[in-house]
Amino acid sequence: LVILINLSSLLSLPLLPRQKKETRELVAKGETSSFWGSFVIFSVLTFLSYSTLVTFVTVKYHDVYGCMKILGGGGCSADESSTMA
Repeated sequence: LVILINLSSLLSLPLLPRQKKETRELVAKGETSSFWGSFVIFSVLTFLSYSTLVTFVTVKYHDVYGCMKILGGGGCSADESSTMA
């Protein structure tokens, strides 16, 4: 899951202008991109929701879900400990 989140951050690289000259041109033209704007908003809300959910689940139900690898634990059984998170 962490690998997927890191790889998805690569998709935001086209949002960044390459040089200062391109930045000034974009500002002067007033260009906007609704696709990339909504992509960034969606990504931020998704990652924020996931981190908030994981935090509350591990704090409130630590005795039940605290060992799960997807929630940051070491694994509840030998089978689960050998699988990738």
